[in-house]
Amino acid sequence: GWGRRGVTVGACIWFGLLGHLASHVGAVPSEAAAEAPSAVFYVDGLGATADDPSDDDTPGIQAAIDAAIAHVNLSGQGATVLLRGGGEYRLKSGRRGKGHLDLSCAPGGGVVTFAGQGATLIVETPRLGVFYANAAEAVLIKDVILDLDPLPHIACRVLEVEADQRRVVAQPFPGSTLLADFPGYSDEWGWLHDAEFPARPKKGAARSFRASERSQESPGGPIEFTLDQGVRMQDFAVGDVLSFLYRRGNNFRFQNSSDIELRNVATYGAGLFFVSTSHVDGLLISDCAVLLRPGRVQATGGDGIHLKYGRRV
Repeated sequence: GWGRRGVTVGACIWFGLLGHLASHVGAVPSEAAAEAPSAVFYVDGLGATADDPSDDDTPGIQAAIDAAIAHVNLSGQGATVLLRGGGEYRLKSGRRGKGHLDLSCAPGGGVVTFAGQGATLIVETPRLGVFYANAAEAVLIKDVILDLDPLPHIACRVLEVEADQRRVVAQPFPGSTLLADFPGYSDEWGWLHDAEFPARPKKGAARSFRASERSQESPGGPIEFTLDQGVRMQDFAVGDVLSFLYRRGNNFRFQNSSDIELRNVATYGAGLFFVSTSHVDGLLISDCAVLLRPGRVQATGGDGIHLKYGRRV
């Protein structure tokens, strides 16, 4: 069971189709993550330019993160990366597998704090992920908004079901990505929603399915799906809501780390998981949410919170 003294976790917590994450999961990781006076590194002073759509702010923000980590490692005291309150920063570059922003820091120092002050990070290449940390200790990310919308997204209502042909025809909602513009990838996963409340999964049905083929004769017209052999055709009915969301990149990926805290973080969209962890000892997520914009029926391409081999969560 879940207890405030901590448990070992080897499971997924699935909030992908819901609009919000739980406001608090588990117990405070440790006293190491408590805030303390720290040196401050301003991203605007290191090359980032808020509110300039043409700028790639990734290098400037990463420079501030690197400077904060260096200060912590040298002094043993905390350091804060500070964004301009209410500003909009654009993330256009990064490293695949390590996201746009790398918060990996050596253990034994003070807390590395990423303080957004209500700023928004607009993520233009979501397949890379956003935040990454490996072998890190005592990291706090707070008061920031991540905007990955518009992710490629198709939501549609079922018009026809031909079970013997494994065929489903569905009409996209207004504002859906055109099938011709939807990025191709190996795992063609889709989701099945409640017809009356599309933000919820359909009761009694598998929440996800795979389509081997999809076709759309005209832009905005019906999409024909050919479903994989393993899909239960009895789950599908006329009037159901189906969706596909671009399924790449985690908003937060932490591995082999300890004492990680997310506080007051909101995101519009997540390609795969909002938070993905592996071998993390000490994780606190509080007052965070995955949000849906009008017309969307799905916020993430996978789990809201995905935990693997975690303790003190």
